Amino acid sequence: RDKRFFSEMTTADLSTCVARGLENAGAKLASSEVAECSLSAEIKSTPAGTLLELDVLLNPKRPLSLTNSTSRLVAEHSLGWVSNSCKPPVAEAMVQLATGNLDDSGTGSESPRGCGLFINAMSGEGTIELEAQADDLATAFFMISGDSDASAALHTKRRLASLAIHSGSGRNKRPRVDMIVWDAQHLPLRRGVADAYLADLPFAGSKKQKHQTPSSSGAAVGASMDYKRVMGQAVTVLKPAGRAVLLSAD
Repeated sequence: RDKRFFSEMTTADLSTCVARGLENAGAKLASSEVAECSLSAEIKSTPAGTLLELDVLLNPKRPLSLTNSTSRLVAEHSLGWVSNSCKPPVAEAMVQLATGNLDDSGTGSESPRGCGLFINAMSGEGTIELEAQADDLATAFFMISGDSDASAALHTKRRLASLAIHSGSGRNKRPRVDMIVWDAQHLPLRRGVADAYLADLPFAGSKKQKHQTPSSSGAAVGASMDYKRVMGQAVTVLKPAGRAVLLSAD
């Protein structure tokens, strides 16, 4: 604080006010070691009046992606907050890459194939499924999506059900996605059924760290996901001309 103008306010008073404001806004407070981000607050006097500046400091031990980017469909992905999910434009780009898949002849095609089967191995917060429902994308495929977290899969299913997607005639269309609880290392699918395989892979340092494959620099504590098994499942379920679209920080 600027002590020249706010001599009666202590640093503790300012911290308390900011903390209460955050709690009233629904933010969860945690220690600096485990928090996703921290705030630096400064109050100063200007010719226009009192100014309170808040700087968001991301925790380097908890890398996150900012979701303050435009989503064509989901308003919740444009809140300007932070999330473990990939950005909506990235999720949409992943689907577009998968949709521009090889044709059945294996010679390649710039135009989408008919109605293909897409597998999203790690649903997470459901960004890929939601962004895949754009009118110019959703008619090209049917998606089976799963996550090891039953509550996350149910949440995505509810969001998909509430998402109003309108055709040119204005009639609602049912999202072409089935949600399943599964382990991406052991997919309950037949061999060679999928036209495309998508996965937003867990990355070290996030909340998903316990699922991260041990890296060459050292094993992640409690690692429970083996990327080799995940990739093996992708090869198993994909058709010979299928395409895998993967997102990883590694």
